Amino acid sequence: MKILLGCGDVFREGWVHHDRYRHGEHVDVACDLEVRPWPWPDGVAEEIEAVGLVEHLRDTVAFMDECWRILKPGGRLRVEVPDWRSDLAWGDPTHVRAFTVETWQYFDPDYQWHTLFGRLYTVRTWRLLYVRLGRGLIAVELLKRP
Repeated sequence: MKILLGCGDVFREGWVHHDRYRHGEHVDVACDLEVRPWPWPDGVAEEIEAVGLVEHLRDTVAFMDECWRILKPGGRLRVEVPDWRSDLAWGDPTHVRAFTVETWQYFDPDYQWHTLFGRLYTVRTWRLLYVRLGRGLIAVELLKRP
């Protein structure tokens, strides 16, 4: 299973489409991601993608923990969020936070930020596969560690 969180008007063949509301016929699962647990069982997804979503959520650690729970071992999470230096980060009145490249290092034990602080927030760990900056956005891909 592949899950597209916060799909909006995007449709991808073969994916499960989530959004907060059923605003289109392609939304398969409508739920508020601030309410946990999410409606998927443990370890069912190979991939999760969230583009233009995480900056709208209050608890990034809870988001990461739920994605980790739903993914199979070795599953991948792709996220795209506004860079804190961009007008995209704070121009939208529904954004509750912005991100830095270092934000994602808190979830990977290979980085000092996880060693210093991230391990205090969660026991679920990831391997950071890439972080890319461009057009005012940060794109990341993480691999679920066992």
